[in-house]
Amino acid sequence: MHRLLFLLATPLLVLGVVAPASAVTVAVGTSTLDGVLLTAVPTDVGPLVSDVRATLEDVATTARVWESGPGTDGRYRVDLTVTVLRGLQLTDPEAVHRFLADYLGRHDAAWARVPYAHLDGPGYRDGYRAFWLVHPGMAVMVRLDPETATIERLVATADGVRVPLAGRAHPVDPATKAAARSPQRTAVPWW
Repeated sequence: MHRLLFLLATPLLVLGVVAPASAVTVAVGTSTLDGVLLTAVPTDVGPLVSDVRATLEDVATTARVWESGPGTDGRYRVDLTVTVLRGLQLTDPEAVHRFLADYLGRHDAAWARVPYAHLDGPGYRDGYRAFWLVHPGMAVMVRLDPETATIERLVATADGVRVPLAGRAHPVDPATKAAARSPQRTAVPWW
């Protein structure tokens, strides 16, 4: 019987349908952040959770931060941050990259240039941060603690961040929104 189970499970492991025992362990559940579903959070992130809102260069950000601590040195550590970014300048993955590089002070040409194909849209990643464009005007970034991050852990966590179809209906261009309106509705500025 064990041999039969092994024979049945092996193709699934190769195809990535069933995760091997060494895979990243994530808590499955759903919470939301600015209309974004967070469905897979690593189980070992700290229990201290806070939401932060800010506006940076006309880009509104909403972040959820998981921290652990204090450690033996009395310090707290940021284990995971998920940030939703909304702004007119976020027009394509390159624009998101430029904004984040400027904001984070990462001006080396090679920073986060590994393509990342999230189900919600295209983006980039490095060893502990992934970001992608959901639609023009909206992007998402996931950042893990650089000391504990692995590519597998980063991708599993980022893939668990999803924007439902209703959350995608935020066109940036007023003409696009006006064209989508039904004829009986009056024109009201979308902003």
